[in-house]
Amino acid sequence: MECGDVGAGERRTAHTPSRVWDVPSADPHGFVERHMRWSPVALFGFSALTFNAHKIHYSESWTREVEGHPGLVVHGPMNLINMLDYWRDVHGKGDEKLRLRAIDYRATAPIYAGEEYRIVTRAVEEGREPKYALLVMKGNVVCMTGQITAERG
Repeated sequence: MECGDVGAGERRTAHTPSRVWDVPSADPHGFVERHMRWSPVALFGFSALTFNAHKIHYSESWTREVEGHPGLVVHGPMNLINMLDYWRDVHGKGDEKLRLRAIDYRATAPIYAGEEYRIVTRAVEEGREPKYALLVMKGNVVCMTGQITAERG
């Protein structure tokens, strides 16, 4: 089988390219939202880079027939990295003394290849150790929560 061929029982996913873009908040006091969509190719690449052999990230037939998902599942650790990138770009830029100290996160709902979703800042507590509540959302569904604690050094 050549690279890109579909094996027996595999169904080709619409190959919408991966995309990441920022959108200004509708709230004038809010923070930018980061929107994204991941392709099956990007999920396969992330699986390879992280040595993750779980088929829900690269085999449509396995994902549907064995695991019961409607499509390829976006990796939880991929969204953790996306949240950290968002925090760095939105909250950490321009403040060289601000450093990440800790992150707690929890995945609460799946996101599938080709679906658009976004990362938003829900709340910020200022102080010597600022805290940032982040959400990964698909429509109105919260798919991951994150609490980042930073420190000024």
